[in-house]
Amino acid sequence: MSESNPTELCNMTAAAVKAEEARELVAVLVNTYPRSTPLKAVFPSIARRIRVSARRVAAIWHREARNIYASEMDDLRDLVAKCINADIERLEADLAVALASSNRVDAPEVFAAKAAVENAKTILKGIK
Repeated sequence: MSESNPTELCNMTAAAVKAEEARELVAVLVNTYPRSTPLKAVFPSIARRIRVSARRVAAIWHREARNIYASEMDDLRDLVAKCINADIERLEADLAVALASSNRVDAPEVFAAKAAVENAKTILKGIK
């Protein structure tokens, strides 16, 4: 499925929409690991953090899970929010370094750091 295509979402059941959202949240979490890390190692790590089995995380990832419990969605959203908050803290630290090392507020590295912080905050608002 393409990313949040409104036409496709209208043709999906509520459970399917929830399952797709859960899959997107798991994808965000998977992307926090180095690309070289095999999914076999990533799934158990995510599972421990949201208190489900690694098989359940794999089923969500592979779009095999038909029903997603509210508690699972809450745990997924909370974990993604924590990851994004950690990214925001890191990006704000990068911004502070860019501001300190540059004598111009409009320097490209300062502009890029500000944009990254704002983008992360926008994503976080969408999750909450």
